[in-house]
Amino acid sequence: MSEGVKFGRKIMYVNYLHELKEHLHFDQLVVPPLVLQHDAKMVASNKPKYPYGQDSNDAGTLPTQQYGVSLHHIKSHYGTVIPPVVQQTVDYLRQNALDVEGIFRRSANAVQLKAVQKKFNQGETVNFAVEGDEHIPAVALKIFLRDLQEPLLTFDLYQPILRLHTVEDERKVAEVRRMLHEELPEDNYQILKFIVQLLTEVVDHSAMNKMNSSNLAIVFGPNLLWPKGQASLSSMGYLNNFARLLIDNYSQLFDR
Repeated sequence: MSEGVKFGRKIMYVNYLHELKEHLHFDQLVVPPLVLQHDAKMVASNKPKYPYGQDSNDAGTLPTQQYGVSLHHIKSHYGTVIPPVVQQTVDYLRQNALDVEGIFRRSANAVQLKAVQKKFNQGETVNFAVEGDEHIPAVALKIFLRDLQEPLLTFDLYQPILRLHTVEDERKVAEVRRMLHEELPEDNYQILKFIVQLLTEVVDHSAMNKMNSSNLAIVFGPNLLWPKGQASLSSMGYLNNFARLLIDNYSQLFDR
């Protein structure tokens, strides 16, 4: 075999700079500003539109099902970017639970939760006022995120987000903003923005509810992102730090 053929097999073609993150520590590279600008334009013009594919695991589920399915499945049957379970839980919590102590941290009645999940999976509107416990919609939202077939922040962003701890603090917000705007599918971005906005409002009421951004980050970090395989205990801190960064820098990250 010629040296040219051997060398050719070692060459890998990528379309965008972020694809390099799967193969090397991209954050340690010095990339010229003009290259970054051109790459940003290319990514923006070809950003994956949602839905970008249907998970075969959705087969055999109820058309109205929302728990344990993909975001594609929900959007294709409900026709909305924000899943109904997210819309209804967030709306209720915003109106009724911002001052509730331990919101998102405390547990809720398991039997009531199962009944609420069943209603959502059957396409029904849930009247949380009848349930009589503000922690039920809070836990219902967390379970929805945790049960998604792919995390809201996607499997592709797991390693790049873990590597953010190597980025200088002054560059971190800008890099996260770039990730969210360029690499996260548009519908995922909108859902994430919708949820994080609520979390900032919870923080604004932390004097009453005792839930600051650190408390909320511990709750939501593992529910927004996880790997395809087994998550390591050491990764939990990075995920929580990322969730806190989203909450603390909401206005800089989600300004559109």
